[in-house]
Amino acid sequence: MKLGYTTYDNLNALDFAKEAGFECLEFTTLPNYPGIDLVAELDTPAKVAEFKHMIDESGIEVGSIITALNPLSADPAVASAHTDYFKNLIKLAGTLGIPCVSSTSGQNPTISLDDNVKLFGKVYNELVKAAENSGVKIVFENCLHGYPHGQNIAVNPETWQKVFNEVDSPNLGLEFDPSHLVFQFIDPVKAAREFVSKIFIVHAKDTEILEDELARGGIYSLVGYWRFRLPGYGDVDWPRLFQVLREGGFDGNVVIEHEDPVFEGERRQEGLLIGKRYLSQFVW
Repeated sequence: MKLGYTTYDNLNALDFAKEAGFECLEFTTLPNYPGIDLVAELDTPAKVAEFKHMIDESGIEVGSIITALNPLSADPAVASAHTDYFKNLIKLAGTLGIPCVSSTSGQNPTISLDDNVKLFGKVYNELVKAAENSGVKIVFENCLHGYPHGQNIAVNPETWQKVFNEVDSPNLGLEFDPSHLVFQFIDPVKAAREFVSKIFIVHAKDTEILEDELARGGIYSLVGYWRFRLPGYGDVDWPRLFQVLREGGFDGNVVIEHEDPVFEGERRQEGLLIGKRYLSQFVW
């Protein structure tokens, strides 16, 4: 296992990551976002080579690139554009030697879940072939993204089973994020035990259930009954989770996704160091 974090700063994060003792990073790309659209920015072999050289020189492994695409969109133009972007991103990752590309699975909210799964099969059989050809794995972060009417159907063990039954490939798996299970009242440890062979990356983020607000406002609380936290500051049972991961043979990257509102802004780096210190007891 290697311990790192997700960054929007990409190359600019390499120095801090190295100084802080992180071993890996997860870069971010988003279509048409200036400064973090890697597919658009790295549009020549020379630019790709220079980008790769800077990563190699840092000694930090970039183990994945994360994005948020909807190749299943109800809008044919969006579906086509996002599928093409996905293919180009897979090819770029392969050229850079980055082993994983992470995204939402996509969703067409105008059709049923079963029809979405069939559409998933049609789209992802093609994307998986592209991944296999580039030596890249596709992973899904189980963020809800508006589910059941958003852009991700791979949000819980029930839907994971459906998509993996539809497209059975060793190049298709999960970027397992326990925080998104906690506020659904799903046990992350049981979910990890069931799908450990499909967990290629762990997104290390916690969720704190605000018990007083849950008791007062319920799941439709006007101010929210939960919030994201750094690992160890919420309700995830990290010792048991890592026990399951290690016993199940997981040896991928553990990537802190820092969305803790207490340590945002000027305290962001402090938060990353807190997360690193806590997770270091499990990752070695």
